[in-house]
Amino acid sequence: MKRSVISVLLLVTLLISVFAFAGCSLVETVEEPTGTATESTAAAGTTPATENKTTATKATEGETTAAATEAGPAPDATDVLEFSGPTWWTYAIEGVKEEYRDSLTVLVLPDTYGEENYPVTDLRSDALANCSNLTSVSIPASIESIGSGVFSGCRKLTEIKIYGTSPSGLTLPEQGAFEGAAPSLKVFVPRGTLTVYNSSYEWMNYRSLLEEFDPE
Repeated sequence: MKRSVISVLLLVTLLISVFAFAGCSLVETVEEPTGTATESTAAAGTTPATENKTTATKATEGETTAAATEAGPAPDATDVLEFSGPTWWTYAIEGVKEEYRDSLTVLVLPDTYGEENYPVTDLRSDALANCSNLTSVSIPASIESIGSGVFSGCRKLTEIKIYGTSPSGLTLPEQGAFEGAAPSLKVFVPRGTLTVYNSSYEWMNYRSLLEEFDPE
């Protein structure tokens, strides 16, 4: 009888041990692979996205650099224009260099030129002719003379700013000084001088073009 009881107890103990170890093995089998698989999946999902962002960033940087290189910095007016002189300590604008003629859109004429910084006083005949994309020209107060046909072929030119406050200080042709510019061309003079320009003999044929502006 005692042996039977002992045998039963030993059997029960053995079964409990077997089931206990079997449970540990099951936990290891289920939990470890699951965690590893999840981490692997996350890593697999992150790497391509990061690579794609990096590739896109590099492509954008490359496009920006290419565009900047192609466009280049805007040239200085003194590099665009052709000058003559000095004559009596002044320079004249003779024309626009051929390589800039088609691409020039906005032009601010210089008031001085050369190492001596002598004043630029003349805008010679046909000086800006056939600048087909030119839309705006600023003429400094140093300019004393505008020749004939200066704006011929400047069909997109809609704005000319004159910084001189005295109309008698600027000589221009009596007829056709702005011929060749856009039909909507406006000639702006400094605020407060419009009445003086309108009453001057030199501008009597161009009064319809005149408007005022505030010089910077």
